[in-house]
Amino acid sequence: MVELKSEIFKGKPITKQVNDNSKNLPLLFGKKSKKISIIKPLAHIYNDTGNTRHYTPAAQEWLNSVYNYNPNYIKSLPVADISLMRLLKAYFSSELKENFPDLKRVSKRARRYTTKKIFVGKGDLKHSNDKAIVTFYVHNAERLFLNRAISLLSRLLYNPARPLTSYTQRKGHKEEKIIYNRSFSFNDFWTRVAKPYYYKKWCSEIFVQKMEIINLYLSNINTQYLILSKMVKLNLITEKDKNQTFINLCENMVSILPDPQFKEIMPLYENSYITHLSTFKKQLLLNINKFSFGFINNLVELVEKIYDKKVEFNIVKVKKLHLSSDLFTQAVALKLKNRKNRLYKVLESSLNKVKLPRVQRITEIYHYINKDELLVNIIRNDKISSMFKEQSNDPLNSLILDTFADVGNLKVKVLKKTSIKQRNISLQNYVFNLLKHLKMRGIRIEAKGRITRRLTAARSLFKMKWKGGLKHIDSSFKGLSAIMLRGQFKSNVDHTYIGTKNRNGAIGVKGWVSSK
Repeated sequence: MVELKSEIFKGKPITKQVNDNSKNLPLLFGKKSKKISIIKPLAHIYNDTGNTRHYTPAAQEWLNSVYNYNPNYIKSLPVADISLMRLLKAYFSSELKENFPDLKRVSKRARRYTTKKIFVGKGDLKHSNDKAIVTFYVHNAERLFLNRAISLLSRLLYNPARPLTSYTQRKGHKEEKIIYNRSFSFNDFWTRVAKPYYYKKWCSEIFVQKMEIINLYLSNINTQYLILSKMVKLNLITEKDKNQTFINLCENMVSILPDPQFKEIMPLYENSYITHLSTFKKQLLLNINKFSFGFINNLVELVEKIYDKKVEFNIVKVKKLHLSSDLFTQAVALKLKNRKNRLYKVLESSLNKVKLPRVQRITEIYHYINKDELLVNIIRNDKISSMFKEQSNDPLNSLILDTFADVGNLKVKVLKKTSIKQRNISLQNYVFNLLKHLKMRGIRIEAKGRITRRLTAARSLFKMKWKGGLKHIDSSFKGLSAIMLRGQFKSNVDHTYIGTKNRNGAIGVKGWVSSK
């Protein structure tokens, strides 16, 4: 190691070489210079460097990231994006043709107003010269409904939870109606509905067809009875033999009458009764196939014609509607289009399903980051020469290991009531804890316009509901710097505006979702 000392002799700096070990000297310090420079010790840095600000990707900030050699290509992108979203919504709300067996075609109005569908939210588009990557968000409410309906029907058809009871009800002067406490299982349906109906049908149709045969047999019995009576008069047979022969003829007539075969007809009624269940299963199969490669490949070909380049889809499946402001606002606007729904109840019920994480607000707001624990502040007064030591083969690696924890022994500090304790944590959870905007902080919904149920007089209303808060914790409470998206939007807030209309007039719905 080379150690240099500085001495002042008659106002001029003089350098001395105390120890020479040029073999271990790094290349950075082995550079020759024409002038002898003064070696000064590094000044101690007292200024702290704050936490690095989080910058969102450009495609998420502007919804489009374009790189193209042709500047005129950019002019057509706004119209192409609108066509893309219309095509995606039409594809995911599509249904099978009317001639498909066992599936009834749903009317346009029912498809337009139902919330049991696949919601498609706005996404991000990243363009290169020959390829476009489309990332959009999807909430499959239809699949959730079908899975719940299939499991409920399967349990109800064969294993009902409670016994079947009935009671009568009369409204006004109408006839009494029998009402049951639950829907029929298949056994209930068979014993109360199908079996009596089939027996009545058998008596009215099958028995009538056999009447001619029965009449012929009865006339034959009558003829034989007359013959037997004459034989008794002639003393050819006794009266006892005559009665026994007549009884045998009558027993044969009973065997001619057909009995209803319930074992053969029961599977047919079972198949007809579970038609609703099989319909749900076919709808679920169609819903699953919409995300398969065979179905969606046709959609990709249409989108490639719009952008005139190759297209790649990234579909993000969102489990909850409120995790995306666009999906959440779409659902509220769809509910408000129906005049039967009350405004306040729609807004209140939409927020009741939102569950915010439980936090200690005072601890969260006033929990300041210890700047001395940041890497920049840890090595701010270390000299470069101290990184190169004779004892270690890889001095830079040893420096990083001293600063960061080992992957096999990761620990985090947990704040208890009276003390701070450390607990082990996996690498996956450790990385997730370092991510920004991971947890939801608040949500807000606002509706204005002709959303009252009245058709006359003043009809314009304005209502707003919220849960949690929209403020950025770092910039609003902790005094840390935070960026603004597009110069005016908060980086932790996702905002959406949707305009729609109903019979009364226009409606505007705004939604905000904030994270932390």
